Order: sequence, then structure tokens, then C-alpha cells
Amino acid sequence: MNIEHALIAQIISKLSPATVTVIETYAKPWASVTFSGARHEIALLVEGSEALHVSEGLKATMKCEEFDIKGHLVADILINHLSADQFGVRLDIEALTVMLD
Repeated sequence: MNIEHALIAQIISKLSPATVTVIETYAKPWASVTFSGARHEIALLVEGSEALHVSEGLKATMKCEEFDIKGHLVADILINHLSADQFGVRLDIEALTVMLD
């Protein structure tokens, strides 16, 4: 299972009914003394009449959102930048996923 793809798919589902395009993604391994996982940076373009509404709503609730990724936990996630223009809303998201034993 590709953790990054699963995470992105669940984020996109939370932005419904807007149309979402993945602009770029980046993941790098992360580890502490007791845990291992990955840090993710995800940029999305959200379009449609509800784009700003659903994007602002997700930004307000992102820390409380539930993610179901088999064998992994989303330990931290936030939208660190939201910008809107005539093309849509850009969301820059950072996340930390941790592998469960």
C-alpha cells in the first residue's frame, strides 16, 4: 500500500464536492527512537463553486479529521497555507504518518 496515495485520496474525499488536482507531493522517511514513518508535503488545487468553502472548512477542522490508513497513523497534519485566485484554491498540506506495529 502506498501511504502517500492513501493519505491524498482521503484528503480529496474530505474536499467533496469540489474538483481536486494534485499539484505536487513530496515524502521523506522520518524516524524517532521509538517510531518510524514519513513526512509528507502535498500541494492541491481545489476548483469549483464550493472550492473556497470546503477548503476553509477543512483548514478549520484538519487537526480533528480522522484518517483510516491500514497499518499507519496520521500523527500530525495541517494546512499550512491556503491561497485563492481566479484558478481555484491552493492548499499546501504537511503531514506526519507513523507506522503501527
